[in-house]
Amino acid sequence: MTILIRFMEEKFVEDFMKGHIYMKSNQYFIDLEKELGVEGIGDKYEGAHVEDLIPGKHEVYLTSGDTKIKIHFTKMRIAQQYENIKKFPILCSLMLTEDDFEHCESENKWVLRNETYNDFKRDFDNRTAIIIVDFEEFKSRVNRELNNIGVRGWMGKVTYYDSPHPLTVEDFDSDPIKALFYKRKVFEHQREYRIVVEQIESDHVTLDVGDISDIAKKIDMTSLASLQIHLESEENI
Repeated sequence: MTILIRFMEEKFVEDFMKGHIYMKSNQYFIDLEKELGVEGIGDKYEGAHVEDLIPGKHEVYLTSGDTKIKIHFTKMRIAQQYENIKKFPILCSLMLTEDDFEHCESENKWVLRNETYNDFKRDFDNRTAIIIVDFEEFKSRVNRELNNIGVRGWMGKVTYYDSPHPLTVEDFDSDPIKALFYKRKVFEHQREYRIVVEQIESDHVTLDVGDISDIAKKIDMTSLASLQIHLESEENI
């Protein structure tokens, strides 16, 4: 079971339901944390290979010609980013799976866990939620549009990590797109699923996938707190 939730301002809901999927560039999310100064809103390390150096395990030197000076440090972080990747638009959604629900066997239903609701409420409390109830169909429509306009795209669940970065430097250099699907543990509560589009001509892109009101429903944040999934047998449908 997979359910996507897209949080947005109310003024953008109608366009989204009509299938106009607006995506901001990776650079936008990088700048957002720098602008607001709040870790967890935006991410200055989007698409970066991040490594925290450890004193005693790593050594750092300053060199000039034949001169080599060892630098003593207590904390150091190295981040590598590709400029082109900063221009790629990203659609960020929250992904719910069975683990986010508690099974009430007596009533044959699954109820959203309180901790799950509280996790996304802290970031999106003033937003409207669009629940995409047919995950596979939504992906199919996005892929169809990407094929129609001749643009490459990537989709996947974000993996959250503690240092060191799961990708080796060699993996990152050979395919830097992979880094867009890894984020630090501080973002784990966002349960993110991403669609990334290859686009370097503009700071955004709009995919026109057609009306999605048959596979997506609008719901307010308060109603999300009581989100349930019911299983009914065919004779009761």
